[in-house]
Amino acid sequence: MGNGNAGDGAPMTGLPSTALKNALAGTSRGTFLPSETPAISGGQGALRLDIRVLNRMHIVAAFGADAAEAAQRAMADAASRYLLSDAAIRAMLGVQLAGPGLTPVRQIDEDLIGVDLKAYPPLVDISLLIEGLSLALALEPVSWEGERIHVAPLVQVSGVATENVSNDGDDLLLKSAVSDPPFGGDPVLNGDDWSDRYRRDMTAAARLLNDLAADELKFAYQPVRMAGRSKSLLYSECLLRVPQFGEVVRQTGAEIIAMERLGLVRALDNHMVWRAIDRLQADPELRLGINISAQSARIDGWWAGLEYRLKAEPQLAQRLTIEITETSSIPSIPTATAFTDRMRALGCKIALDDFGAGRDAIRDLYALRPDIVKIDAFFLRQARHSEKGQAALKSLVGLARAFGGAVVAEGVETQVDSNAALEAGAAWQQGYFIDLPRLETPGAGCEVLTERPPIFGRRLTPPPHVESSIPVAFSSTAGALPMQSYFEARWLRWAIVAAAATWALLSIGV
Repeated sequence: MGNGNAGDGAPMTGLPSTALKNALAGTSRGTFLPSETPAISGGQGALRLDIRVLNRMHIVAAFGADAAEAAQRAMADAASRYLLSDAAIRAMLGVQLAGPGLTPVRQIDEDLIGVDLKAYPPLVDISLLIEGLSLALALEPVSWEGERIHVAPLVQVSGVATENVSNDGDDLLLKSAVSDPPFGGDPVLNGDDWSDRYRRDMTAAARLLNDLAADELKFAYQPVRMAGRSKSLLYSECLLRVPQFGEVVRQTGAEIIAMERLGLVRALDNHMVWRAIDRLQADPELRLGINISAQSARIDGWWAGLEYRLKAEPQLAQRLTIEITETSSIPSIPTATAFTDRMRALGCKIALDDFGAGRDAIRDLYALRPDIVKIDAFFLRQARHSEKGQAALKSLVGLARAFGGAVVAEGVETQVDSNAALEAGAAWQQGYFIDLPRLETPGAGCEVLTERPPIFGRRLTPPPHVESSIPVAFSSTAGALPMQSYFEARWLRWAIVAAAATWALLSIGV
């Protein structure tokens, strides 16, 4: 596809193809593979993988039908190059190169590409192939009239092929062929405003995906500690940063929000979790928390290799906390519940991040029963200024504690904040007052980042060197407020009532 950067001898970006080749060669990701894995058998003919572009209609609406067709063709070409780029991959698939122009990829329908496998490889190999191919397709941009377009790929085993596959307890990957489809982007709306925003979001997403493909993304580790106990540690959250010039780093909150709106965040989450697992393996003393979008809280091909890794090395899973953030609504509660149950069974802990920020926060808490609940920093900011804010914070902490998990107050920036969180019942705390983020540096451990505290909360924090352009809304009672704060103030009034009512019901055993 388009402008991909070749690496490691592959015709596409080096990152995904290198990962899969290493896995097949028994190194890196491949070191966790069991010696014997179940093979798919039964049925005549080739096993087929189906590839769809989940955001095809979005591309049509924002860039035109010709752009969507170009993206479809480019994805077929990219899939073919990826599958044929290495002898180990061809051997796994049973694909033989008999001459130029031959490919296991074919166009089946307007929005469907098929990959014919000439053999029935072990399930673990299919899992790694689907994960690697998904990442490769998501990372590669399609060049169109001076802009870069990224597709949201869905790669899965054909529903036809799964009819002859026995259920052996390790078939969640195959079940994805008939499950509810993943999120492919916010609904398409009529009008230039929607198209313009979609294009702006695509530009922001392309920038971050390019950084990912170039391996420019770094972790900044920020500990979660018990208030007043500097040696205590629940875990360290992995915050995403992009080093710029000198000591300047670019925060990525706005770009991640854009990727969530576009349905492109799966590639980023996959990369982040793999990186965290590699760090856990390198340092047996680490306990890490990694943030994923609610869109990624589903068992499918994107988790295939990760699941095998965690299953084979439970000591890594036991030191990993998966934080599900509420910046994007959970598309399917049953799907998310199955995901959290699966991750817990592997040994991971589940945290609900930014609790209170989402419109379905209480429903999510009740359904997911997380091990850790992180109260959105907005509530601590409100507690600084009013008794109502203090009451809301205390109600949310009490609600979270009712489910038996640890409660973390986010955004602790001063001693006053720490005291307010303690008074509300949140002893575990995170923020600039508790400990600063530390950026990973090759061969030199970590260095402290000199970041200024967020002004509008982590979700909408601009980069340190960019002035905020959040529009101003006017309230007759509050004067001029940032748009986010204006809606937060209105939302707070019913949030206090909802949290208090739920807490009362739980107290009487309802």
